[in-house]
Amino acid sequence: MGKDLCILPFTFSEEVLEDSLTKFDTIYILGGPVKYNDFSRLFMIYQYSKSTNGRVVYIPGLYDAWLCDYALYYDLDARVHLELNSILDIDDKRKFDENFFELFSWFANLPLQRVYNDNGETKAFAHAFFHRPQYDQNPNFSLNDLYCLKKTSFLEYQHLLRILCFQEGRDSFSEDELPEEGTVMCIGCHPSNMLQSVRSCENINFDGQDYSRVRN
Repeated sequence: MGKDLCILPFTFSEEVLEDSLTKFDTIYILGGPVKYNDFSRLFMIYQYSKSTNGRVVYIPGLYDAWLCDYALYYDLDARVHLELNSILDIDDKRKFDENFFELFSWFANLPLQRVYNDNGETKAFAHAFFHRPQYDQNPNFSLNDLYCLKKTSFLEYQHLLRILCFQEGRDSFSEDELPEEGTVMCIGCHPSNMLQSVRSCENINFDGQDYSRVRN
């Protein structure tokens, strides 16, 4: 393999993923595959992650949290954010799909933040904001952990929700919440102007085409 790391968008095809696995050590997918009610796509990511011993890494986003909260806990707050066809599909698969709970058990326990050493350069992955104190405290902090906070400590839940959704003009951060100096914060959604002023980002190209969701 010629390179350590490849970053794919949610629009990738299975052929691109297969090809990437022959050329890269680790494939990061930054949020979004299930936004359009494509559960077969999510199951494909799960199967590849399992069969490659974790070489395919999915970083969940905000829509994933809503989807997971409704699928596993029937959470009504999450339900209002889902499209009707997603709700009906979840309800149907919960009853009849034998892979449903296996898939969502994996999904709910995915870490929201990851750190990767890419040939000496540290990359910090999150959907919207990499929260270093939370990562230092629990690098495996997951959708399931976030949901538990929602039920037990709503203020802390709102604070850490920034990992999945950082809103310009509403959310803020302190310097000690940011990754260590020299770390590249790789995020899956459009970065706020505030974040752009304090981090460096890069596009990582695959075979001459930009499959990256990392934004400049």
